[in-house]
Amino acid sequence: MCGIAGSLRWEKSNNNEFKNLKKIASFLDHRGPNFSEVKKIDSVVFAHTRLAIIDLDKSANQPMSDISGRFFIVYNGEIYNFKEIRKKLLSRGVIFQTDSDTEVILESYKIWDKKCLDLFEGMFAFAIWDKKSKKLFLARDRLGEKPLFYYPFNGRNFDEGIIFSSELRALLKHPNVKFNISNQGIWEYLSLNYILGNSCIIKGVKKLEPAHFMSIEKNKLSITKYWHLKNYFINKKKYSSKNEAINEFKSLLNDTVKKQQISDVKLGAFLSGGIDSSTIVASMCNTKKKKTVDAFCVGFQEENYSEVEQSKYLSKFFNIKNYSLNIGSEIQKDFLKILDSTNDEPIGDTSILPMYYLTKFTKNHVTVSLSGDGADELFIGYETYLANKLKRITSFLPNFFLEHLSSSINRFLPVSHAKISFDYKLKQFLSGCSLNNFEAHFWWRNIFSDSLKKEMFKKYSDELISPLVRYQKFFKDVSDCDFIDQTSYVDINTWLVDNVLVKLDRTSMANSLECRSPFLNHKIVEFAASLRSDWKMNGFKKKDFLKKSQSNILPKKILNAKKKGFNSPVSIWLNNSLNKIAKELTLDSEITNFIKKNTVEKLWKEHEEKKIDHSFRLFGLTCLSRWMSTQRRS
Repeated sequence: MCGIAGSLRWEKSNNNEFKNLKKIASFLDHRGPNFSEVKKIDSVVFAHTRLAIIDLDKSANQPMSDISGRFFIVYNGEIYNFKEIRKKLLSRGVIFQTDSDTEVILESYKIWDKKCLDLFEGMFAFAIWDKKSKKLFLARDRLGEKPLFYYPFNGRNFDEGIIFSSELRALLKHPNVKFNISNQGIWEYLSLNYILGNSCIIKGVKKLEPAHFMSIEKNKLSITKYWHLKNYFINKKKYSSKNEAINEFKSLLNDTVKKQQISDVKLGAFLSGGIDSSTIVASMCNTKKKKTVDAFCVGFQEENYSEVEQSKYLSKFFNIKNYSLNIGSEIQKDFLKILDSTNDEPIGDTSILPMYYLTKFTKNHVTVSLSGDGADELFIGYETYLANKLKRITSFLPNFFLEHLSSSINRFLPVSHAKISFDYKLKQFLSGCSLNNFEAHFWWRNIFSDSLKKEMFKKYSDELISPLVRYQKFFKDVSDCDFIDQTSYVDINTWLVDNVLVKLDRTSMANSLECRSPFLNHKIVEFAASLRSDWKMNGFKKKDFLKKSQSNILPKKILNAKKKGFNSPVSIWLNNSLNKIAKELTLDSEITNFIKKNTVEKLWKEHEEKKIDHSFRLFGLTCLSRWMSTQRRS
């Protein structure tokens, strides 16, 4: 796991680029604390910071070149099947200088060109420069586990070249990348507390989207998608029985977990006590030779927010080591540091706080950890999927009745600041029932409604595009599938890629910890997509297929437990320990150049008086405001 950056400049002298990339690399140190180097290779300057996981020898440091000195690579990620690919390359006469997966990528590209991407199982973002053909090749993994930002050298087009980096804040250290905030980016952020797809909060900056590669030659640039998940949703695989599918899944999972335990440094696993992380740990115990696993969990002192007891219970069940931590008053002194460490591009997911503590705590013991991320989207585990089904029951009711019922509930049902409380879920559900199906699914994730955004956003214009448009595009991709499959596909391409995995990468890399997600092996993702949807959600039973696959492995207490989610008690904190900090950030800072102060004051008043739970909105605004102020100063 590492940080990568580079610049390609075609025409003019790039003598200053070495210095520019040195500065960028210094802002990527947390991603790679073991080694850092910047290398100039004719038109290209590459920078790399290394977190050594596979082949700890210095010969595996980057930027790396092949034996001929023609090809150079900088790479962030892990290729879990690199040993299998290495054998194929050896049979073709390839001579290796290292035992690293980095060299396997480089040699694979030399032989198979862009087709090498089809071979890789893993998470990655990499750049390869071919000195002879003067071609730069950039690629990102299928699910987007590893990030890659880029910017045209002249800020307009790619005629002069390109600048790229693992992180936005590092990219912003290049003198050509101007800190011009995008109104469209803020508009999208207000909708979801994160920014979708290749969009960015800085004008001109783009993200290479998951499952895409970019090829850059002089006067020629192309961006191509190399993996199409929709095909697996559309073309269902036929099984003689559900048991046949379950056995195939178990085999796939165990093979994946076994590969993802390859490491030359200490490795452990997150274990919250939910079915996702429990499934991964169970497989680790089954596939690990020593049968010992270090498991890590964090919780909160606030009632109903901690999963530490479940984690300890499971650790005893598996007979493994458990490391648990309860977070209390330290959140007040750590809050701004956490935001500054993880707020590369604004993200307002409240679970970024416990995830930061979890990765920091885990890093004290190991350098690599496996996680259960991805299972909810693949196997239908969120409450939103239940809401989609319940909505169908209400579809026979007239809209005016639903709107009146929603208004009455909002007025008379008391606000609770419990963990995603019943009142919050009921109000959110009813307010979306009068919408059509795909709009309602977007609404379950929505933070600020369009009407509220128009009221509060000073820079509003009719040219701003709703992120609902991107949702609609993904729905159309799988329009022939049933609605459960459609929502799963949409969530994988939005919520998972642009929020969940961004949060995991940011928090883990802030603490120099590598996180691996076995559920996101593309073979498992393809398998889940090709399953019948009624196997994944059986009636109103969420994640039924995954639970059945673990029925003789996990205790019933875990299989039957209600889903809790990995959230923090932000609604409570915003009324006490974080109240002063968050208020100052949202009311007396640069954010008021974009957001009307009086509307934010209203949000605070309603939240503090427990009239409406605005915790997600206020937390998102707090993160956005802190990002604006710190990026301006740095």
